[in-house]
Amino acid sequence: MIYDAYVTIALPAPLTETAKQLSRSFDPDQGGYLAFERTATDASGTVYAVYGTPCTSTFAAQIAYLQATPAALLTAVEADYAERWPDMTPPTLADCEAFCAGIMVSYAYGMLAGLDEMGLTLNGER
Repeated sequence: MIYDAYVTIALPAPLTETAKQLSRSFDPDQGGYLAFERTATDASGTVYAVYGTPCTSTFAAQIAYLQATPAALLTAVEADYAERWPDMTPPTLADCEAFCAGIMVSYAYGMLAGLDEMGLTLNGER
């Protein structure tokens, strides 16, 4: 797999658990749930969970569609959970809708560049 793109995603901190559950499905190994462990803050003091990662350009191109179509996001996640984590409950459609409505996405290369583009400042490690 060739990672020729980069994506940074930020969302309001209360959506962190949903983001981690969704991210589990899009990580090709088992580390997706560990995403969104970092936080950033905007000028008004709002805290966001953030994650940046190299990815394929094919995956990067799908993000806008999945964000605009929460039902498609749910379908993809449910299929992955059924295959890899049949004993776990996937997020709901309401979870996917809240995630899609709340995220900001940058394709700038590198998390710091993406956060800068979004007007966010990375916080210390939590």
